[in-house]
Amino acid sequence: MRTRLLICCLFAITSFLYAQKIYKLNDVGYITIPEEMELQEGIYKKMVEENIKLYNFEISENRVVFQQKGLNKFNQKGFQSYARIIIETEYGDFDKDIFMTSQELKEANTIMRNSVYQNFKNTNLKLISWYGTSVTSINGKSALKVSYLRQLSSNPYVIVNMYIIPNGSKKHIITLSYRQNEEKIWKPIYSKVLKSIKIE
Repeated sequence: MRTRLLICCLFAITSFLYAQKIYKLNDVGYITIPEEMELQEGIYKKMVEENIKLYNFEISENRVVFQQKGLNKFNQKGFQSYARIIIETEYGDFDKDIFMTSQELKEANTIMRNSVYQNFKNTNLKLISWYGTSVTSINGKSALKVSYLRQLSSNPYVIVNMYIIPNGSKKHIITLSYRQNEEKIWKPIYSKVLKSIKIE
């Protein structure tokens, strides 16, 4: 009986480990990605980057994208959903913590909203709702969280949560997005992903 229970436990642990993948990101740290997602790469990645350049958006060399599984192989099922985790790193002289008064946070909120609005200008993106800016933390690291609802052309609304994490000589920007009508699917998954992030 004990042997059978042990085998069942080992099978469950093995299945759990194979259902997700831990990535080591250069100059960032570690992140665990679930089986529902994949690292953007190959021909699909090149197509996405070419499309981004059409709108004169800069693509950081330190940019890693995870997406719903199936897009890299152009599987039809992969295009039936939408989910992205984008991690970018900038270099400079940054603090390691975020301390803001209510007035400073209010000003930061205005700056971030104007920035998003300007970025959407002359594109097919629309800002539908602005949820605000707040100070939070990710595994002990201070982060500025920016949240809003956007739409591309006539596509379903997309919820966006961006985390800006100052880290001394680096600043990490982690953007998580998914369709509003798929929130029940992606919100719990993203919650686990955020808890898995280890900034070095």
